[in-house]
Amino acid sequence: MKFFNKKETLIENMTFMAITAIINVIVSLVAGFSVIASLFLIIFLPLVSALTEIVCKDKYYPIYAVVAIGLSIVTTLWNIETTIFYTIPSILTGFIFGFILKHNFKPFYSVVLASLVQAGFVMLSILFINYVLEIDIVNTFKTALGLIDSPIIAIIFPSAVLLAGFIEMSLAYFVIQAEAVKFGISLKEEGQNYIIPVIAFVSSASLFGLYFLDLTTAYFFMFLSLFVISYVVVLAIVQKDILLLILYGLYFVITIILYVLFGSKLAPNSGFLLLGSFPLLVSLTNLSYSFLKKKDNKE
Repeated sequence: MKFFNKKETLIENMTFMAITAIINVIVSLVAGFSVIASLFLIIFLPLVSALTEIVCKDKYYPIYAVVAIGLSIVTTLWNIETTIFYTIPSILTGFIFGFILKHNFKPFYSVVLASLVQAGFVMLSILFINYVLEIDIVNTFKTALGLIDSPIIAIIFPSAVLLAGFIEMSLAYFVIQAEAVKFGISLKEEGQNYIIPVIAFVSSASLFGLYFLDLTTAYFFMFLSLFVISYVVVLAIVQKDILLLILYGLYFVITIILYVLFGSKLAPNSGFLLLGSFPLLVSLTNLSYSFLKKKDNKE
């Protein structure tokens, strides 16, 4: 579509930014009325801002950000926490994601980095809303979802924020990838390497120690390891590596068995941490497999 071509003139940039700013305002307004609807609409906000950064010139993005945030705040003055919680983090993260993709940062690392940044911004917005506006945003979600008496929601909330970030950035990436040539950016993903399974291994291994220290942090690292290792599994599927896929399937079964046998024996609300066994086993196997394959190639 010509609408998504790169914008060169000031008029083209301002017109595109005006449209995307209005989209942010509409989402903020809807989110103010319905928490449930916002959970679906918010997924698209980082994509809107990332597209704005990629299509338009960098120097004009601050104008878009100020206008979009300003209009959203004015529109939701009666429920300003929605703009602080949804819109502002998405606009900031969308810029970061679009900027690093436009400057040829590796797609997988772009998604992970932007997701972590998004989670950070959202958690900061929660602190601001709690201490400045004196509104407990976590309780707002628990009430809307009918889970006010569920103790695990508060524990996994940061992990849910991270998961939402992964979903948002993955969606943004797939949409941008489809039009990458039109945007004038290169999205050639590199193949398997040691860095990705190392990240998954460290994340999954650390959560077992964090089990004794802080469950919230442990769950956060488990979600991170599961997302990172999903790239390794998808790559094995794409490459049709039957041996690895058989092993991964076996590890999935082992993980389920471990959860069934020992999940109820762990401390309350911590049984799901056993799902971290899957990325731990997959990352160890992947590292060993890659090392042996590289050694065979040298010989």
